[in-house]
Amino acid sequence: MNSTASQSLPRSRRIIIWSRYCSAISTSRARADGDTLSPVQEAFIEAGAFQCGYCTPGFLLMATQLLDENPDPDDDAIRHYLSGNLCRCAAYPEIINAVKIAARKRKGATAPA
Repeated sequence: MNSTASQSLPRSRRIIIWSRYCSAISTSRARADGDTLSPVQEAFIEAGAFQCGYCTPGFLLMATQLLDENPDPDDDAIRHYLSGNLCRCAAYPEIINAVKIAARKRKGATAPA
């Protein structure tokens, strides 16, 4: 069901529909493995891809999902995928760089030893 159609439904129906189609909820904090950061979290730190931190959790989750679906995205694919999340500090170049760093880190982590 598209989001426009679901907005016209009463809130209780939207929750039921959402719960049917969304099987799991994830947070940026849950992406870490204990005290070890995920490759995406590490890349955001390395690239300085955050300033105030307001948008960072959303970008971390979206970048992780993007890399799950497309392990080697180009700049246009990154921009398109992350276009729904807004950064009020305009850290977009750093965010794009962080996603590319994370892609390399994830690729290296899965390379045969």
